[in-house]
Amino acid sequence: MKTSRGLVLWILANTLILGILLFLFNALPLPTIIPCTYPPAQNLALAIIILWIFQPLLILKTGRARFKLALIVYPLLLVLLLWLGSYTFSPLGFSNGRIPVLRGFLITRSLTPPIAIASGEIVTITGGSIIGIRSTTLPVALSCFWASANGGVFDDPRTCNPDYSAPPSGFDVLKVAIQPGCHLPLALGEIKIAIMP
Repeated sequence: MKTSRGLVLWILANTLILGILLFLFNALPLPTIIPCTYPPAQNLALAIIILWIFQPLLILKTGRARFKLALIVYPLLLVLLLWLGSYTFSPLGFSNGRIPVLRGFLITRSLTPPIAIASGEIVTITGGSIIGIRSTTLPVALSCFWASANGGVFDDPRTCNPDYSAPPSGFDVLKVAIQPGCHLPLALGEIKIAIMP
C-alpha cells in the first residue's frame, strides 16, 4: 500500500513539473536547439531532460524504488519523442509530405483583421491595392519564390512573406514554390485573386 502511494506521488510530481516546464517553454521564444525537429517535440524533449536531471530529488522524497523506473522510462520517452518529432526520420510523414510544409496563408489588408486561407482559395481585392501575404508553414528554414500570372507586383518575390500589389482589374493567380530545409519535399501553393475595379 505504501509502495503504490509512493508511486502515485512520484507520477503526480513528475506530471506537475513536466506541465510547468512545458508551459514555460511554450511561452518563451526558445531557439532551435535540436535541428530539424518539430518545436513542440523539442520543447517536450527539453522538459523531459530537465525532469530526468532532477529525478534524484524527486526519488529521495518518494522512495528509491522509482530510480530504476526513471532510468528506463525517461531515456525511452526521449528517444521515442525525438524519433517522432524528427522531420527527417519520423514515421508521421514530415519527409514524404503527409504532414504538409505549407499549411496556408494569412492575408493582411489595411484596416481589416488578417484572414487565414488555404492554398487555392480566392481572395477579392480592389485593383491597385496592396495586401500582405504570410505563408503559414512548418517551422523550418525556407526559401520561397513567388510569381504572378497577370502582372501583379511583389515587393520581394523571394521572401515567404511578401507584399503584393494587384493590377488594375481582372483576375490574377499567385503561385509560390517553397523549398524547405531538413530534406523536406518542395511545397507548391497558389492564391487566386479576384480584382474589382
